[in-house]
Amino acid sequence: MTEKRMKRAGFTLIELIVVLAILAVLAGIAVPSMVGWVDRARESQVLLEARNAYISLETLVAEASIEKDVSQIVTEDIDEEVLWEMAGITDDQVILEFQVEEGEITEFRYEKGGRAAVLGDEGLELETIE
Repeated sequence: MTEKRMKRAGFTLIELIVVLAILAVLAGIAVPSMVGWVDRARESQVLLEARNAYISLETLVAEASIEKDVSQIVTEDIDEEVLWEMAGITDDQVILEFQVEEGEITEFRYEKGGRAAVLGDEGLELETIE
């Protein structure tokens, strides 16, 4: 009876190898699908921050139209420090470029971490910088 108890006390080497093989197969399936998650998350972050900056810029243009005719508002009428503060941009690695002509935002570019959000025909579009 003591021999039977000793044999049942733990797992055999074969059982452990089978469990490790199953875990390796599951990891092999899961890891490749997770690799793109980080890139997609960074792209989403850039787009969201760019949208926030763009909305802040639209707000500043609207506020400037209170003081002067909207058709006379140009880029120089926008205080960039206020724009950065409104948009919540604190990262030194961000590049924000914009152009305002006659009260309309004609150009907008937000760059961060090798990605850029630019104003296109259908709104903000993501670009990868090489």
